Amino acid sequence: MEKLHLPKFTTIDFEFLGERLSLVSHTAAVLDKFQGESTTESYFDAILPCLFAVQRKLDCRNPKYCGNLVDALKNGLQKRFGDFISTDQFGQNSKSKTAIIAAFTSYFKAELAVQS
Repeated sequence: MEKLHLPKFTTIDFEFLGERLSLVSHTAAVLDKFQGESTTESYFDAILPCLFAVQRKLDCRNPKYCGNLVDALKNGLQKRFGDFISTDQFGQNSKSKTAIIAAFTSYFKAELAVQS
């Protein structure tokens, strides 16, 4: 940093970067999983638990520096997947009912295959 004539990172800089990394890493891992799914049959049984996990992790965070990032991630999650993960009316609209049925259908198919 000295040869580039740039200021050195401070403790606050490292705290900010660590907080941002911890917030974005789980969301990025879930997005990678979605892009890796190749069959539509296992789509909802893979996506719903991941979406709920991301939502729960974001709700449990109390960021010191990245509050706007948490809000943006929550808003994006709600905007894109709100019909499927809205807990106040879960199972009340047709999209969430379809997602629930699809998720449990593949689960029961797998259980029946194991039992037979």
